[in-house]
Amino acid sequence: MNMQQFTQANPPVALEEGNLKNKKALYELMTRDGWYMAKLSSKFMNQKVMNLIRNKKIFAIMQRQVIFRICCSPPSKQTLVLKYESYVAAQNAETGFDHDRENYPDKDYLILLIATLSNGNDEIFHKTYFPPSTERRKNGIEKPTLSNNDGLMTNIPMHLRASKGERSLRMNYCTKEER
Repeated sequence: MNMQQFTQANPPVALEEGNLKNKKALYELMTRDGWYMAKLSSKFMNQKVMNLIRNKKIFAIMQRQVIFRICCSPPSKQTLVLKYESYVAAQNAETGFDHDRENYPDKDYLILLIATLSNGNDEIFHKTYFPPSTERRKNGIEKPTLSNNDGLMTNIPMHLRASKGERSLRMNYCTKEER
């Protein structure tokens, strides 16, 4: 298609006509046009990202390309992000993720992208797949422990301990980096 045909098929739109109400309007317009995108409520979806998708600067898929697979025991979002990034890197494309702000799409969207990019053949879709953290809990290999550097958690009186069914304080088992 030469430039003259392109301009006749999709002529430029006046600024007033192309002015959309809000982010939701742009999301709906792109969905109607065939894009398959993450939930609008996810941290990932904003006007900048939608424009990058529209201009094909970051990787996104069209509805007609989607391959659906079910992952019965999905791994953590961080594991899904790493898997997705490896598939996108193999295609020399960009994800648009900002790791400092952790603006990742929702888990369901990441699973769908991995299914599409792997043609449904990634390990997370296999019958015997269990995420690593689930296997650790199942086998009892690693039980969470509390830090007791200050001795506060030693010899706790019985009346201060939570019983079954009672609300208890959530103690931090490990830092964000250790997770």
